[in-house]
Amino acid sequence: MTKKEVSKQALLKVAFSATKAAAKLLLSKQKSAKIKVMKNKWDYALNVDIQSEKLIKKIIKKKFPNHSFLAEESEFEKHKSDYIWVIDPLDGTLNYAHNIPMFGLSIAVLYKNKPVIGVIYLPKLNEFFHTIKGKGAFLNGKRIHVNKNKGKNNIFICGNPENWKRIGKKIRYEITRYFGCSGVELAYVACGRLTARVKTKGKFDPFGNIAGFLLIEEAGGKVIEYGSKKWSCENYIASNKAAHNELCRMFKVRKV
Repeated sequence: MTKKEVSKQALLKVAFSATKAAAKLLLSKQKSAKIKVMKNKWDYALNVDIQSEKLIKKIIKKKFPNHSFLAEESEFEKHKSDYIWVIDPLDGTLNYAHNIPMFGLSIAVLYKNKPVIGVIYLPKLNEFFHTIKGKGAFLNGKRIHVNKNKGKNNIFICGNPENWKRIGKKIRYEITRYFGCSGVELAYVACGRLTARVKTKGKFDPFGNIAGFLLIEEAGGKVIEYGSKKWSCENYIASNKAAHNELCRMFKVRKV
């Protein structure tokens, strides 16, 4: 286990460097990217997913050689450190492959199983979100906050496609969105563009979600996971807080 606690600013600095370097790689190879691994019928990894992850880990290891990783394109490793870097090296792969700008990179740092750092970078949109636990959330260096919207006709909500039929029974489809990138959607809740992101019946996916969770909480919002182990990010409501109780009632989730 890591004996000495690392300053959060030092962690953030390395997260910045790794994210920026990987983004540069992704942009340079976007036109030539090819499918490398078919995960299932609807999910695949490009060669650049893997290259981006290797670059991010290389930069982090140079500064913190004893830290552990939970990365989307790697086999899960046994964590020997108090510090775990949670990495999505290309969030929104399908968007990226079709030259749609809604894609990015997501890095979070867990210390003793609690998130302390979160970074989401959307390079095509020139939007860099970051947060330090207890220090607020920021977009391109400016403080951000969740909105205060509530009420069935005022909540602008997003979620994964599997949710749409269920969401459509609760609210009008016109006020729902799906961007194909969880990092984008969670970051947009954090900065007030969206009211909430709801995910049900999902898969294990901490990679593109944990940084967004911390962003939302530090921006004044609320995140509840239910029906699965914490940080699995399989089922959750991530909201502006004002609509939290209403959303829990809609989706029959016990309020926390």
